[in-house]
Amino acid sequence: MTGRITAASLKDESSDLIEVILPFGRSGRRGGASAQKLPVSIIADAAAGSSKSRLTALQKHKRKILSLGLNCHLQPTFNREEKVAESELLLHSLLQLQTEDKITEDQASRELRNNPELIIRRVKFSIYVLLNEDEYFSKIDHILSDTSKFKKISSDPTSKLNVKVNDLIPTNIAASVQLHTPPIVGEFSPGYMYGNVKTHKPNCPHRPIISQIPTPTHRLSKQLDNIITPYMPKKYSSKSINEFLDIIQSKQPQGVMTSLDVQILFTYVPVLQTVDIILNNVFRHPELPSPKITKRNILKKLLLARATEAPFRDPSGQLYYQVEGVAMGSPLGCTFADFYLCHLENKILQNSDLWPFTYCRYVDDIFVEVRSESHLIELQQAMESSSVLKFTYELSLHHKIPFLDVLISSEDDQYQTTVYRKKTDIGRCLNAASECPQRYKLSVIRAYLRRAFRNCSSWTLFHQELSRIKQILSNNGYSNTIIDNKTRIFMTRILAQQKQNHPPSKHLVCYKNQMTPA
Repeated sequence: MTGRITAASLKDESSDLIEVILPFGRSGRRGGASAQKLPVSIIADAAAGSSKSRLTALQKHKRKILSLGLNCHLQPTFNREEKVAESELLLHSLLQLQTEDKITEDQASRELRNNPELIIRRVKFSIYVLLNEDEYFSKIDHILSDTSKFKKISSDPTSKLNVKVNDLIPTNIAASVQLHTPPIVGEFSPGYMYGNVKTHKPNCPHRPIISQIPTPTHRLSKQLDNIITPYMPKKYSSKSINEFLDIIQSKQPQGVMTSLDVQILFTYVPVLQTVDIILNNVFRHPELPSPKITKRNILKKLLLARATEAPFRDPSGQLYYQVEGVAMGSPLGCTFADFYLCHLENKILQNSDLWPFTYCRYVDDIFVEVRSESHLIELQQAMESSSVLKFTYELSLHHKIPFLDVLISSEDDQYQTTVYRKKTDIGRCLNAASECPQRYKLSVIRAYLRRAFRNCSSWTLFHQELSRIKQILSNNGYSNTIIDNKTRIFMTRILAQQKQNHPPSKHLVCYKNQMTPA
């Protein structure tokens, strides 16, 4: 980095820096609604009107150094003196690093960011994938080339969609107290599409994501989701991994462990059929009363407007409709897919010849325990013939099979479960040297411990997983002292909860001794 930061040049500016940072970091105060990262340029401009502040006199390279400390999440409420001390310590650390010539301008990062031929995408496990721009656009174009799913349009229909939804809302409000939706007012734009890379699959296909946050139907989609979700016939699906583990650990193995997986779910969900499935469950539910939307066609029009008439742009700026299937990135995307799969399961599993010993689904992953592989193939074919979806299956190997983040084994006539990690997991997590609040780093340790305790079915497996966790955290810069301390606190809390849930039983013992009268 050109230039140097000296104590003399920043000593007088540190107090003004603190005065500028603190007012704009409070939640609910001036600018407090923006609990986002504040670029130094914004803070400097905000302080320009203050005669006491000399922050605007900072040179560009000084602002860049200080931005390393500012670009982190601030707590909603905090102690002023504590933040002043943290800012002074941060400044001292920067000066020390500069003195030791350990701060240099990251030339490689700037070149990667400014390279027009590269697309940088972040995937799971905090990995950044570098893609050739032509390859990225080519894979996106291949997805959009399916005219049965996507329709290219020449003009922006956002304003027309806004008017159409506003025409439906007053009619619905008159008949419903559940949908308090004020008229849609404001500036809206089409959604936008991007691709996430599936690094764990051959040829690294892209998962299309269509963010609909800027569209006029986004808020309406959230409200519709809250109305229809309670009517979902979830007979065979799990709400969480905890529910799945409760099912597995409460039964004994009876057959062959397998798993079914939907190849492509969201973009293959038939919209019209799914809307009819939703309406039938909402207005003909055997237990729950219908919502206060008295007209079935109103809910149908609102769902179709959200599903098939919300425009979006591809990375090159071309406008499209998604006329079939649903989008990841929409509040109703997962709900549509779940309704369709629930309907399919309830239909197929009515046939007693296809009943598996165990059937449990979480989103598009299904754990199935069947009599044999032929039994599984019959079930797979029945589900494919009754839907537009395609399924793949996996058989257990050496009585073990992974499902989600759980490794299940059926040895010794009982299920054993522990934590499962994919081959693409390289053990990366939030580094201990990251520039973020300490509570975020501690939450990483607690998350590892909670998952281990949840997934492991025995203390032996839990102890083995603790050893792996300690190694992973150590590789990411966490000290043994803090790891052991948080583990001790976690175990103390767990044991205290177990004692509270299972208090010691009391037994009255009657006996006769020499002092007892005959």
